[in-house]
Amino acid sequence: GDDTKDGLTPANAVATFVQAQTLATAGNNDIIFALSTNSSGISTVTTPISISKSTLKLRGPGFPFQFVPAASGSATINITADEVEVSGFYITTAAGGTDNGITVTGDRALIKDCWIQSATANGIDLSSSSRTQIDTCVIEDNSGNGINIGASTTSSTIRECIITGNADGIDIAGTSVTDNVLENNIIYSNTGYGIDIAAGALRTGIRFHHTIAKNTSGSINNLAGAETFQDTSGAITQGDIDSIVDGVWDEVISGHTTAGTTGKTLRDAKTKATLASLK
Repeated sequence: GDDTKDGLTPANAVATFVQAQTLATAGNNDIIFALSTNSSGISTVTTPISISKSTLKLRGPGFPFQFVPAASGSATINITADEVEVSGFYITTAAGGTDNGITVTGDRALIKDCWIQSATANGIDLSSSSRTQIDTCVIEDNSGNGINIGASTTSSTIRECIITGNADGIDIAGTSVTDNVLENNIIYSNTGYGIDIAAGALRTGIRFHHTIAKNTSGSINNLAGAETFQDTSGAITQGDIDSIVDGVWDEVISGHTTAGTTGKTLRDAKTKATLASLK
């Protein structure tokens, strides 16, 4: 890309997210398409980004477009505006810091089809936000919690995600944390709890067919007592597990690449490894 261009077509793409966001209009539902054109097959952004314009949508092709900061000091993607979408990326942090993969403080964000791995703090961190939606993401091997739901976070929905290898898989704690809902996630092999709910959290919902297994401290630590409701009726089968795992990885990687590419190979290998660890 070239930051002197207008960014309106692939042939006139700009080079940086900063310039692309400058060209966008807040509240206009503008879309920034991230193109993976590096001859190696992987395009890498080495600087963190901050999304500060409302209703902006940032969409990528999946695993071939990666955010891998060269230096620590801030979240890799920081969402401060309302109604922002981030979908179709591989996201990590620089080594040596304590940085989140994604930090959300705006309202009504959508995070979808992302693979968030090896962040030095939390994979996704929510605070002072309402109605965040996290769909079909893989969140693994982060030093902090896979998803951290902090103070003044309300009505967020987390569904059909694979969450593994973190401290707590999902940690819900802080003042004014209410009405957050978890649906159909696979949460396993975290070093803390699968789901850890503090006493102050109100009306957390754990719904439908979760698979929560092999977390070192236990499956669910529910200190909120009656303020948490669980509806996990119906036995989950291996076919259900296969379908969710395959579907999430297909969205994260294979669905955005062509058969035979690196993304397809990684998805197949990861699916097999995930299923093997759950058996």
